[in-house]
Amino acid sequence: GGNIYNKLSLLGSKNRSVIIVGSQPKPAYWDDEIIPKNAAADSSRKQHVIDVMLTMGMTSRGSSIGSIFMPKVRRGSEGKIIRIQTYFERAHLEAISEQEYLKLKGGQG
Repeated sequence: GGNIYNKLSLLGSKNRSVIIVGSQPKPAYWDDEIIPKNAAADSSRKQHVIDVMLTMGMTSRGSSIGSIFMPKVRRGSEGKIIRIQTYFERAHLEAISEQEYLKLKGGQG
């Protein structure tokens, strides 16, 4: 895995392009809404080469609301949480306010 990330990083640098890689977190974090930086499998290699890490977790299985968390931002503020509502049937994701998030989360139970 580490060789792949190193080669992708080199490719992005050489071509002056953005490389986006998707990865599944370690199984221990599958049910977490806020997924931290160390949840990435082979995390030390990935964390070394990435500029921005976005993680996405839902409030519960089958939920349409959750959070995008930014545990690493090389040139900016890390730790930002963006509340989202998803419409997977339309491949749509929408940022929502904290108030809307809390209202929708309260109606789930």
